[in-house]
Amino acid sequence: MTARLLKWAGFALMALSTLIAGIFIIGETFADPGGGRRPGWSPGGLSRSRRLRPWPGTGPGWAVPVCVALTGVLIGTSIWFAVSPRGKGPTEAIFIFALAAAVAVLGLQRTGVAGVLLLVVGVVPFLVSSLGRGHVLSSLAVVGFVPIVTGILYLLSARIKGGQPASSARTNTGSGELPKAA
Repeated sequence: MTARLLKWAGFALMALSTLIAGIFIIGETFADPGGGRRPGWSPGGLSRSRRLRPWPGTGPGWAVPVCVALTGVLIGTSIWFAVSPRGKGPTEAIFIFALAAAVAVLGLQRTGVAGVLLLVVGVVPFLVSSLGRGHVLSSLAVVGFVPIVTGILYLLSARIKGGQPASSARTNTGSGELPKAA
């Protein structure tokens, strides 16, 4: 019961954060010159990856490698923006929100994996940015806060759920004695 509560609390926190950030990002997109003419993608676009299944009856197994690959792309992008002399704009922050939303949805099925990915998505871009430019507090720290908290809640949920022994894995020998050899 506690594991389920932690998982859903993390998901609700991430969903609320993504909704607020999505409204802000969409508003800023339309406020910028030419914002209404460019096609865009919202942070919730990747979150539908759990529902997209190549064959009926298959699980979210393919979503894990996709989310891991996109996390690798995020790390590479963070390194590129840290060493690039040009300004980066909000691209990295929007990518973090979109990826965190997708990973949070994945966490409803694969809680432990999603918890680790959310920690990476929240921590690594901030660390790389602070090493590359020397900024101690940036927008990436604010953007990465909710994925970090959600990742911790997911990992606690997975730890609690994983700590319970499976009933089918144990055998009952009766009086506590070991079975006797024949």
